[in-house]
Amino acid sequence: MAQKAAAISLGDLAEYIAIAEENPSYEWYERILTDLAHHHLPLLREMELVDYDRESESVQLAVERSVVTPYLDLAGYTGV
Repeated sequence: MAQKAAAISLGDLAEYIAIAEENPSYEWYERILTDLAHHHLPLLREMELVDYDRESESVQLAVERSVVTPYLDLAGYTGV
C-alpha cells in the first residue's frame, strides 16, 4: 500500500531544493523559501496537492506520491 510522505518543515524543503539545484548559498535559500511560502505552496494547496500549514511552516503531500510522480518524471525530477 502506498503512503503519503511525512510532513517536513518549510526550511528543510527550501534547503533541499537549494542543494538539489547546486546553489546552496544563503541568498538562494532565502529566495526559495520566500517563493515557496508566498507563491508555490499556496497554489499547490489550492489544487489540493499539498497540505501547507503557515503557522507551523510544515508541508506534506495531500495525495499519494504516485499521483505526482508522472509529472515529476516528465519535468526531469526522477528519483525525487
